Amino acid sequence: MTALVTILGLGIMLVKKSTWAMPVAGGEYIEGAVGQPTLINPILATSEIDKSLVRLIFSRLGDVADKIERLENEDWKVRIKEGVKWSDGEKLTSDDIIFTIQRIQDQDARSPLYYKFQDVLIKRLSELEIQIKSGQAATTFFKNLEDLYILPKHIFGDVPTLNWRISDYNLSPIGSGVFKLINFKKGRDGFISDYQLGINENYNSEALIENFTFKFFRDREGLIQAFNRGVIDGFGGLEPEELAEIKRPNQEIKFKSPGYYAVFINQSRNETLGEKAIRKSLEVSTPKQKILTEILAGRGEIRVSPLPYNFNNFKTPILESVGESKASDILEQAGWFFPKEDENLQSEVRYKTFGKERRPLVISLTVPEIPFLTKAAEILKTAWEKEGFKIELMSKPIDLLSKEITKNRDYEMLLYGNELNKDWDLFYFWHSSQKFDPGINLALYQNAKVDSLIENLQEESDQEKRKGDLREVATLIKEDYPAIFLFSQDYIYISQNELKGVLSNAIEEPADRFLGVKDWYLKTVRVLK
Repeated sequence: MTALVTILGLGIMLVKKSTWAMPVAGGEYIEGAVGQPTLINPILATSEIDKSLVRLIFSRLGDVADKIERLENEDWKVRIKEGVKWSDGEKLTSDDIIFTIQRIQDQDARSPLYYKFQDVLIKRLSELEIQIKSGQAATTFFKNLEDLYILPKHIFGDVPTLNWRISDYNLSPIGSGVFKLINFKKGRDGFISDYQLGINENYNSEALIENFTFKFFRDREGLIQAFNRGVIDGFGGLEPEELAEIKRPNQEIKFKSPGYYAVFINQSRNETLGEKAIRKSLEVSTPKQKILTEILAGRGEIRVSPLPYNFNNFKTPILESVGESKASDILEQAGWFFPKEDENLQSEVRYKTFGKERRPLVISLTVPEIPFLTKAAEILKTAWEKEGFKIELMSKPIDLLSKEITKNRDYEMLLYGNELNKDWDLFYFWHSSQKFDPGINLALYQNAKVDSLIENLQEESDQEKRKGDLREVATLIKEDYPAIFLFSQDYIYISQNELKGVLSNAIEEPADRFLGVKDWYLKTVRVLK
């Protein structure tokens, strides 16, 4: 018996060495999500669920275009590939692209994409070609075009724009993407429990997973229980604190994000922060690794500038914080000392003399009422107060922060996040023209050299030149200490172990995990090497 087992084992090893596993089509994958689909419409979708389903059912202009080129007069010309069809068999033409952009521009549609296309003029050249005029920066507009998901004119053309949000087509869409809608299950209370997709035979490239189903849950507890029981195969957005609740064998797929969290410094609200030594000492004494470990369980990346170190194979320099400098040395050189015993002042806080005034080193830190950020703020407070700062934490509801506090720049320091796009357009976050609302330069940062570089980057198409300029921008911003850059958070997708082919690359937003879904697979056959 032992000999037989040994022979079988050797045979299996021999087969594995002489063959390799080749992906084949087939199988069903079931993804879980908390919430409901409501607007599976490329120009209306705002929730992660709706955007995710748009990625699966619709196609981007970049996917169906044979060519997107910039003309000498700075117009753009787009040509669609031959033979592209909608899932109902109708031909996808230039009229669909024109229709999509014009409906985005229609203010009655209230599309979140309006600002990307509001200044665009579009002209039909033929059934497959259009010409576009835009006053936007070249690199920005090219990305906007490439990422435009297209609507079918023959479906929505006769639907009044004001009725779009109540149209049945938002739950029963006709698209031109990898999958098409097969069916969805809705209970008597209106709750959609299942949304079933199948391969779109008219898509120009076959998918390997045959059926892709979403199951929807009312809360995270139900979602995680369903995964542990094998009811669903995976879900996105796993939080570090939920790791202990996962009991089933699994794989974690990490997607890098260009976004980041930082403490933005408003020097105009506290003149002490106007001292570069103060900002530098805050940077030096920030325990970034501790925050990453304790807050995200290491599932992220330390940040030292607005740009990540390694993003889609483009590496920015590792900018050392300040070498071997110590916060205490920096502060003392700038005139900030702990009081002597006979001065009748708070012994744990540093002071500086301005004329006859003794000013304490007191700074407020505003933080959203989000558990992992409030925990990060507590770590910062502890670390900074060891160096002689007095940190006053001000926890605020996220709605109040986004609607009033950030709008009015009503904070001394603000722990907040910036969501960069994949082209790293830094204009809205770091150009001096964006210091005040509706701009989002939360540090009210101003540097003429940085402004010039950012402006050039919006027009520069040479990738090597862009990389060099981006590195210089990152270096200049870091050396001014307008913010204490903390970390970027990985988007964690958890699934059963059989799922393969998921490209763990950088994504701009969670729904982008599906951009390579046609290459996901569940089944393999072994073939000779």
